[in-house]
Amino acid sequence: AKGQAQTNRIIFMFLFLYNFAFYIIFILYGLTLSPFLFVILPIKLLHKRLGDKILRYGVWFYGFSLIRIVLSPFIKCRLLNEANWKREKPCIFVANHNASSDAFIFGLMPPMEAVMVVQSWPFKIPLIGFFARQAGYIKIDSTVSENYLEEAMKILNEGVSIIIFPEGTRAGCGPLGEFNSLAFRIAKETGVDIVPLVITGNRYCPPKGSLMIRPSDITLTILEPITKDYYDGINTFVLKNKVRKIIHNKLLEIEGVPPVADKTITYDIMPHKPPMLLVDKIIESGEAEAVIEVKIKKNCIFADKNGNVDLEIFPELIAQSVALNEAWKTFSKNKTKNTKGFVVSFKSIKFYKAVKIFDTLRIKVLKEGAFENLNIIYGQVFYGDIPVAEGEVRIWAG
Repeated sequence: AKGQAQTNRIIFMFLFLYNFAFYIIFILYGLTLSPFLFVILPIKLLHKRLGDKILRYGVWFYGFSLIRIVLSPFIKCRLLNEANWKREKPCIFVANHNASSDAFIFGLMPPMEAVMVVQSWPFKIPLIGFFARQAGYIKIDSTVSENYLEEAMKILNEGVSIIIFPEGTRAGCGPLGEFNSLAFRIAKETGVDIVPLVITGNRYCPPKGSLMIRPSDITLTILEPITKDYYDGINTFVLKNKVRKIIHNKLLEIEGVPPVADKTITYDIMPHKPPMLLVDKIIESGEAEAVIEVKIKKNCIFADKNGNVDLEIFPELIAQSVALNEAWKTFSKNKTKNTKGFVVSFKSIKFYKAVKIFDTLRIKVLKEGAFENLNIIYGQVFYGDIPVAEGEVRIWAG
């Protein structure tokens, strides 16, 4: 215990000195560069479009020099797959949101004129907030959605790209959040490319709710653009979930599969108890989709004395799979239980194969839509690679 306490003191002292040096350099560099940005402001009075363009490139240079040069002794940053971005036309960059440092990470990008969509808090930071306002950054939480849409379309028509974090808030160390539809409405209205971006390595730079920076190895990965030809026939809800899945899969590839609920946790966080509890564990967990594993038990209430399982089990399997995924997301974020929700109806259930006790099944569920508290879920049940059943279930989250 004494040795551990000494180790903790050494770590604390290292982080204190590390952060002291980091923030001193960060502040001094901002104060040094800001006079050059102030010089640009009079140009806006003579020619607004030219002044905006020069200022936005100036903001990019600030991020570039800060990340690539000034703070390079503290954090390692890399840009991957730069060739995926076609710079000759404006686009909508859609990125996951880990930490407050995300905005600065865009300094890794090649020179570009872009406007960022952010919440109100960055505008409150001295100097940074002032120049963000002058560069035309959009304050999303104080803009009516239709005005925001109109403003964003105007920016794109000027040949300026837009950077959006569709989660709306920092995920921190939690899972990728559900996406807002506004970015994808803009794409549908304008026909511009959507360029998914994946930021990794900065979840502790700084952690959500803290200013304590830790040594980090950060990457910004540019994924293949999603063109109008791809999304033209897709509605906004489906499009946002497809883009979210692309980003989510890349995060899993880079960071590895996060821990999910095993049988012990399932028993603890689910409102159901045996023999009504059917689901065992989560294989994959996401905001709009999940994969759940089930082994049909001998005492299953849907099984007869010969071990044959009634078809009515399948809507219940789909509903419990959704319930487990929602309960796990709530539990993994704040260690509380979420036991709300019940089946309202199911339709178009198709059955392909009978199952028996001791069979192991996998249930794939996807949230296809939502209306207030009513969620429309599409579920598929598999025995190995063999389809067993599929259909739509409607669940009320009360």
